[in-house]
Amino acid sequence: MSSTLRNDDIRRYAVNATVSATSSTTPLTAAAPPNFSARPRGVKSIHVEFSDGNASTFPTALSKDLRKDGTIYYYTRLDRSDHRLSSYLVRVAKVVVDELEANNLKLELGDINQDDLITLDDLPKDYALFDHVTNKQPKTQKDRTITCLCGHPSGKKFRSAIEFAPHLIWLLKCTDLAPEKRPICDCKLCRADGMGIQGEQSRKRSIEQSRGHLVTYQRMTTSEVQLSARKLLAEMERREDKKIGAAWYRPGEIVWYRVADGKGYIPAMIITRPSFHDEDEREYRLEWETEGYRIFAFKLSGVSGAGEALPNIAESELTPWLSRDPSQCQIPKVLDIVSSWSTIDKIGSNPEDGDLYNGLFFGAEKIWCGEAICVLPAADDPGTKSENPPQEIMVIEKIAVKEGKLWISGDLFVSGNAPYIRRTVPTRVGADRGWIILYPDDEVVIEGGDIKGRWYSRTLLPEKDRRYNAKVYKRVKSRRAVANLT
Repeated sequence: MSSTLRNDDIRRYAVNATVSATSSTTPLTAAAPPNFSARPRGVKSIHVEFSDGNASTFPTALSKDLRKDGTIYYYTRLDRSDHRLSSYLVRVAKVVVDELEANNLKLELGDINQDDLITLDDLPKDYALFDHVTNKQPKTQKDRTITCLCGHPSGKKFRSAIEFAPHLIWLLKCTDLAPEKRPICDCKLCRADGMGIQGEQSRKRSIEQSRGHLVTYQRMTTSEVQLSARKLLAEMERREDKKIGAAWYRPGEIVWYRVADGKGYIPAMIITRPSFHDEDEREYRLEWETEGYRIFAFKLSGVSGAGEALPNIAESELTPWLSRDPSQCQIPKVLDIVSSWSTIDKIGSNPEDGDLYNGLFFGAEKIWCGEAICVLPAADDPGTKSENPPQEIMVIEKIAVKEGKLWISGDLFVSGNAPYIRRTVPTRVGADRGWIILYPDDEVVIEGGDIKGRWYSRTLLPEKDRRYNAKVYKRVKSRRAVANLT
């Protein structure tokens, strides 16, 4: 499939730190667009089909109150948004892959690039990570926290990813095997509990099977763990965003929050959002998970203080940034954020394409590869000059930065009552209306200045209310940096 720039009659500008939106009439001569060779997938996931987990063995001491003897002793379950869960999934996957490779075995993960992140897609069913917090002298000592994996049928806990890895390998080996044909697990907890071991002969056979399977594991550095966690969190968020019914707004985005007294809207940043659970998962919702967002509501100019964090905000109390006139906001920090762009999750780089990414913050919004964005129509696109022009979107295939300029490539669609041609739009987008693909034989390439913003369903943001487009002037290191978050 070839790549083509859209008709140059459309006004466009290169989005970088030195070119502003006012220079949108500048002709495209500074740099040729990237050729966009095939990009790496970025993340390889290991799915654990079989599990012997038992949720009834989870800790029950969940109260953070002081005990009668004045000591502290409780457990807190790590939820899906905790970066330590992501790090754990990466750590244990690394140990498992190293162990299997040391024994000339491998998982069916397809072609693996050097920069790919290998991770578990989730913990085995009915296993969970908990923080165990203890303190015998709270008045004079700091709390002691140990993170452990719970769910083993023995009721005991795995203290590290390395300790859990042998049991995880056993779970992978047991997939599709009848109970009587399952090998013996020789992990620390199964050995200690005698589970699955039938007599001394079985014990000897287990030792023989595991002999020679020991390898030395090199611990990941803190920076490697943080990078892996960020990559995994980004991938988990991307997958959740594709589901119908998932939360619309994303961590780090700027939205409008309807003030409780009904006197108007104020800017707010999404801190966390409600986790999405499929129907068969809802019974496992954690008791402290809520249906609402946690936001940081900025205070208006002239009001003391930067703002406040608000929990459990309903989605109906929020509306997209581009649904209202951005000039209503005069808060310098917010204006800095919504006029900037930054990339997320680098997945590769080469001389022809430049740097490739899985996503980016563009103005107030967060955008992922594989999703739809609204774009400015080119002069020669069908229906552009009609009285009621159709909505035009691009389903992003690649995000690249070359010579400081932002380039997006993908398939271009316009709204219309026609069947899909060769390729389809994301599930959420297709459920909203019909779409017609333009230029089916080409991969269209646009500049950052052609992006109007994220696509939203008509129930969330009716077309008549979409009167404003993103106006982005500068590139920043990260959303965290421009927002001055600690």
